[in-house]
Order: sequence, then structure tokens, then C-alpha cells
Amino acid sequence: MENLLSAVRGEVKEAVILAAGLGTRMKEQYPSTPKFAIPIGKIPLILFPFKVLQRFGVERFTIVVAKDFSHILKGIISHVAGPEVEVTIVENPSPEKGNGYSFFLTENSTTSQYFFVSMCDHLYPPALPARLADALKATPADLIVGADSIPIYINLVEATKIRANDEDRLLAIGKNLNYYNFVDAGVFIASRRLYQLFSSLQELRVIEFSTIVKAAANAGFKVLVCDVSGIPWTDVDTPADILDLLGGKRREVLNSILSEVKFDE
Repeated sequence: MENLLSAVRGEVKEAVILAAGLGTRMKEQYPSTPKFAIPIGKIPLILFPFKVLQRFGVERFTIVVAKDFSHILKGIISHVAGPEVEVTIVENPSPEKGNGYSFFLTENSTTSQYFFVSMCDHLYPPALPARLADALKATPADLIVGADSIPIYINLVEATKIRANDEDRLLAIGKNLNYYNFVDAGVFIASRRLYQLFSSLQELRVIEFSTIVKAAANAGFKVLVCDVSGIPWTDVDTPADILDLLGGKRREVLNSILSEVKFDE
């Protein structure tokens, strides 16, 4: 009951970070480094969502990583997770099955009724999870989808698109939508109801998180889109994205994060 009351008050204290992606487009420049560990400056990529969510108030994390790289993740997290933060690492033996499959592996590790779900390669300041928490407080739902109606710092060709109606209900999601009014920002607040969808999806060769979002909407779950426009965020898919983040247009996202979050603590 306390978990549910906390969520209704907009207090989401738990998060899942999906970090088992293979990062194939990074392999030429980072052949032996898993994507979550690629440095942005000197900061491993995964520490951006981790430290930002911690700064927002998250106290318990479940991080999914490819089994072969769990030792690298443990080394990174051991240097930043203090006694006030609980971290559970879940190993994915089949990362090729997609980040939605990674999500389903967390069912026995999460404890709250509601929790954040973040991609490890998305960068955003604390204002973004705060806006999602406010949306949940205003209108409880099975899934709150962070989405941007005016995206600035991403490649639209690569982005996952979203179509929502005037009541913010999600109607469609996918990379190839002909008509869309939002772009997926890679951060969500999920309820435990989403785990119920595994039985209907488990036969798929690949399960992306967008597959789960679509299945939830089709099954009649309450899936709401929360517009995060005006908050600087981006994702990192290629070495060129890193260069842009360090010295190009996307630097504004990095500056926004570094102005609020300390990575040397």
C-alpha cells in the first residue's frame, strides 16, 4: 500500500535501466567496450541515467546487462553507489532478444508498484523524470511514456515515433510511422501490470520495449504520453553522436546535466 501511495504522490523511488544492448554501431571505434561503458568525456555512458535518477530521488536500481559484461558494470557501479542506494544487477544471457526481453527479466527484482524504466544510452536532466512523476500524480496509469513533441537533439530518422490522441492516450508506436506527433524519449514510468504481457509476447524472436508499449495499449492498459518538450535530452547511437554531445549542438544536453549532477561523488 505504501508503494502505491508514494506513486500517487508522485514519489517514484525505484528504477530499471536497460543496458544489455550490443551497440553494434559503436564496435568499429570501441571494439571491446560494451555500449554502457563507453566514455562521454571520462564518464561511462550508463552513469548519466543512473546519477540523474539518483539525483531525482531514486533509491533502488535494477540494471540489466549482457551476461558477458556484468563484471564491467559491477566495476563501474561499485565506485558510485553509496550505502543509500541499492543496486541489483540482472544478467541477460540473450541480449539479441531485445531490450523488451531485458525488461521482463527484471520481474523478480523490482519491488515497487511503479518504477522508472530508462534506456542506458539516453541522456536527460532531472527535470525529465520529474515531469513524468508529475504526470503520474495527475493521472495514474499503467504506463507513462516520456515523449517529445518538439525534439531538437536527436536524429529523427533513427527515432521511435509515437502517435497519441488529444487525451494523451498512446495510439501507435514505431520507427516507421507515417503520421506521428511525438518522439520516444527513452524514459518511462511503468507499473507492475506490464509483466503480465510476457506470456503473449514470449514467442517473438525479438521483443523491444516499444513492442511492450504497443502491446499494453492494444490490451487496453492505460498508456499515457507525457510531453517532455523544452527539456534537453538526447540519445547516443553512433560515435558521431558522442562528438556532437561533446562539442556540437547536443552539448546543451550535457551542460544541463552537469549543472545539476555531480559525477565525482
